[in-house]
Amino acid sequence: MKLKKILALGMAVTALAGATLNVSAVSMKDIFDAKYYASKYSDLKEAFGDDEEKLYQHFITYGLEEGRSMSLILDVAAYREAYKDLDEAFGDDWDKYVEHFFTYGAKEGRDQGVMFNPVQYADAYGDIKEAYGDDLVSIVQHYLTCGINEMRDEGTSKGYESLSALKEADARQEDDEQTPPPESTKVPETTASPAPTESPAPTVSPAPTESPVPTESPVPTESPVPTESPVPTESPVPTESPVPTESPVPTESPVPTVSPAPTESPAPTVSPAPTETPDEVSREEELYKAMIAMKTEYPEGMKWDNSDTYRWYADPNVLYTEGHGCAAFSFILSDAAFGTEAPATKVFDVSQVRVGDVVRLNDDSHSVIILAIADNGDVTVAEGNYVIPVDGNYVGTIHWGRVIEKADLEKSFTYLYTRY
Repeated sequence: MKLKKILALGMAVTALAGATLNVSAVSMKDIFDAKYYASKYSDLKEAFGDDEEKLYQHFITYGLEEGRSMSLILDVAAYREAYKDLDEAFGDDWDKYVEHFFTYGAKEGRDQGVMFNPVQYADAYGDIKEAYGDDLVSIVQHYLTCGINEMRDEGTSKGYESLSALKEADARQEDDEQTPPPESTKVPETTASPAPTESPAPTVSPAPTESPVPTESPVPTESPVPTESPVPTESPVPTESPVPTESPVPTESPVPTVSPAPTESPAPTVSPAPTETPDEVSREEELYKAMIAMKTEYPEGMKWDNSDTYRWYADPNVLYTEGHGCAAFSFILSDAAFGTEAPATKVFDVSQVRVGDVVRLNDDSHSVIILAIADNGDVTVAEGNYVIPVDGNYVGTIHWGRVIEKADLEKSFTYLYTRY
């Protein structure tokens, strides 16, 4: 659908984050998020900075036609495109689509072009329902100002482009789980066929039924079966197996000393990711250095609050996680340390905390990232949206080096994301 430029909009009102509005008065500008719009599209950030009015004018003049998204709540162009009854009723009156969503669409479960449904959000969280009832605008305000930082994600698209896309992904996953795996047509172990073509040894041993595995596989590191059969003493076959160091038999044969194969398997005594630490420096020190290096870009005291966002692609259960404030900063350092493609796992055991883990504290309301762990269990962290008083106001900032004692960590711990 080719969208037409907007010539005029209804009267502008106070931004969503700072006003309580009557549902019937909700307009497109009320849910337009200038910071989201600028951070999502770098060309606009470069052109307009944080000028909210210029960003909004760009959106209504060009952004709609270009299919750009304006907020974490509703993609109004996609909403119009998906529902022909609304297109026929409202035409180019974009405010009407927003008003319809808050008045009817959210309750009807219309999810095309919708990233956040306040009805589903309130139904999922009893405290929100009790506090705001059916005041959907106030519920949206709570989500944008508090819920995102608290990682409340019920009623959200959880990183997918819309609630409908999330629903489709869930349906596919459910189908995959319910569909039984295809029956295997191959027999992994066939006692009737010892595969003599792989090993001519069966002619030497007339009783392979006692240990068929050695005859089929010359490198069974799990089973030094030669000790059960006198055949190895008749043949210097150990040269075919680079693992004689695991068996006392090599003392009977000088061959193992010729090929201990140390170059083939040095890894067992090393970290699971030895390529990341070629010098004999521990991985935790490498992670620490990578995170501390970000201090030049994100210095101590730099303003950082819930308006600062970052998309984190580490959680394999969602397309991405939209981090705000403290979560955004922790995700940035996590990617700096582990790279953007390393998957994250959610862990609920505080004893498993390690350097580089993103830890949620205080009833899932604040994120920190672990810089170091002392021998006594105390942790040193970095964090965003660290609130300090400035001229009588409380300002979110970046803070490096706060020490959380082990007992306090255990008391405030909610869960962690690890990428080990």
